[in-house]
Amino acid sequence: MKKVIKVSINKMPFTLAEDAYSVLKVYLDHLRRYYSGREGGSEIVDGIEERIAELLAERTGMDGRVVSKADIDNILEIMGPVEVIEEEGEEPAPGTGTYRSEPRPTKKLYRDVDHKILGGVCSGFAAYFNIEVILVRVIYAVLFFLPSIIHMSFTFRSWGGFVFNVPWIFVVVYFVMWAIIPAAHTVEEKYAMRGEPLSAKGVQRSRPRPSGAPRYSYEPRPDWAERNRILGTLGRVIAVVVGLFFLITSSAVLIGLVVAFSATGFAFNFFPTALLDLLAFPENMLWFKIFLMGALVIPVLGFIHLGSVLVFNIRGHKWIGSTLFFVWLASMVGLLVIGAQGSGNFRHNARFEEKVPLELTSDTLYIDLESKEDFMFDRYWLRADNSYYGLGWIEGERNELNLVVFPPITIVRQSESEISGVLVGSHSFGSSQHTAEQEAETLKPVIGLEGNVLSVSAFQANRDKPWEGNTASLKIYVPSQQVIIIRKPIYHEFGVSRSRKVNLFRSE
Repeated sequence: MKKVIKVSINKMPFTLAEDAYSVLKVYLDHLRRYYSGREGGSEIVDGIEERIAELLAERTGMDGRVVSKADIDNILEIMGPVEVIEEEGEEPAPGTGTYRSEPRPTKKLYRDVDHKILGGVCSGFAAYFNIEVILVRVIYAVLFFLPSIIHMSFTFRSWGGFVFNVPWIFVVVYFVMWAIIPAAHTVEEKYAMRGEPLSAKGVQRSRPRPSGAPRYSYEPRPDWAERNRILGTLGRVIAVVVGLFFLITSSAVLIGLVVAFSATGFAFNFFPTALLDLLAFPENMLWFKIFLMGALVIPVLGFIHLGSVLVFNIRGHKWIGSTLFFVWLASMVGLLVIGAQGSGNFRHNARFEEKVPLELTSDTLYIDLESKEDFMFDRYWLRADNSYYGLGWIEGERNELNLVVFPPITIVRQSESEISGVLVGSHSFGSSQHTAEQEAETLKPVIGLEGNVLSVSAFQANRDKPWEGNTASLKIYVPSQQVIIIRKPIYHEFGVSRSRKVNLFRSE
């Protein structure tokens, strides 16, 4: 059995073996005797004790492990022998020029994980350049949002529905730096990050020197404190402004999402998420909705939290930012995985066109838009002018929705000598080129001509038969003096009726 002694070093409790305690006590007692009566001596001893405590905490993990004599010997080797400290501490005679100095310790760039919000990149740069960390975070936030605020962002690359622009560059750069910059875990790394000496000699030299002694190169200049104070004040002001911007805009977006979601459900008797059930992509719609909501809402909550931290100068809990980030990241990964699973049916696309002769038996051509269900006067959209007509509506309630869309009709006027006709066009997707071509031909608009009445059938999509991305169009080539009238479901006379454009919030 070995005797152990419980001690407090720099207000941190440790359990030392008896021989380890004896060695450390002799070392510290020697330092106290040497620095007693000297200017700043107590501060130097306190600084040495602080660094010894940090080194002990790193080795024991603060879990109550007994500190051995080997641990103490290793730490004192880092701090330096007392004899060397005494030699360095001897004050030179005025004018002799024998005062020894050494170059400033080399700084190393690490991530400061002790003061991190996300990955410790900004706090690491602040420690490296000896400036306020809030200033670095504000600068990075400004670099991220400034292009969008002043509408100067431009697209570098567009892949599918994902746009890669200027603000996203700084997100990518941050994660790259997070990956390549090591984290400062050990005491040596944390002091190297700030360029501060770890040894006892370094603690001695970082204290004020006698008036006749030259300053060391790594000591801060007097004007640096004033500069940092001004920068800190400026950074605080900018932090409040940016934080208010985050709070106001993020709260407005969150309220807007809630109001829009609730208002849509109240006005139209269905929630916007029900529209996703009308799509054939992606296949796992439930998880797609969950991941989509996470990808949209989590950033808003994150910016509200960040704005609160910046405005009220509170120390945000690290787990909040980390949890929000990883939930958002999981949502984005989930969207990508689901998208990749269903993208096979959209690898190829094809277009089908067919010119159908149109025998005009009258100077007036009537068009009837036919659908299986009656026209819904409260949930429709319409765009119509002298040569274009597009109509569609949504019927059903709650989760049993049905989308009714007619192929857009374009009128092309031509001379009397040219042949009248209808150009039927459709565009579709498929897992292969052959499949896409077959789908395009199968899903072409269905039309019929009886006398001077042209009937056009609607395309319908619902939960059982979702929309697969196919589109259709009709171009009607007629003489310049031909009268064309759409009789139903909404009357429109080409060349006479005024342009109309309505949406779901308008009814007639």
